[in-house]
Amino acid sequence: MKKSYRTLFFLFIMTLLLCHLLIDESKVEDNGCWVKLKEGESIDGYTRSGNLIFGGYLDSLVYYPSMSNVDVQTFEVCVGSGYARDKKLVFYPIKVTCIDATTHGGCYFEEYTVKSADPKSFKYLHDGYAIDGEKMYLNGKIIKWKEEVLKK
Repeated sequence: MKKSYRTLFFLFIMTLLLCHLLIDESKVEDNGCWVKLKEGESIDGYTRSGNLIFGGYLDSLVYYPSMSNVDVQTFEVCVGSGYARDKKLVFYPIKVTCIDATTHGGCYFEEYTVKSADPKSFKYLHDGYAIDGEKMYLNGKIIKWKEEVLKK
């Protein structure tokens, strides 16, 4: 009896793996428009200032922390999506903190690293959905794989 459950479980797992492997992510198109930031340029809340990248909508960069662990030379923004990436990491404004002040108010990205995302294979799909070859993301967070998202 135990052997038949193991066999069924094994077949179930193999079916899931096979179905996932049948999806050829190389044929899934990246619908993102990826743009490198120029000095002083802001796109979708990401701002380049010298060798720093700031995340958020700020009155003054002086009073807010820059994003850490960003490779400025390879940093690029996926216009209109909220996503950005460099050669090591993928970014998205997961947690945004806002400060209401009479001077120097604004909102900055407090949590922004998309955990375990592979920037080399990361593709923006649409409506906040993205994939990296193994995982699917919605607004910067890993979600259960949804085939219907790929077909839209």
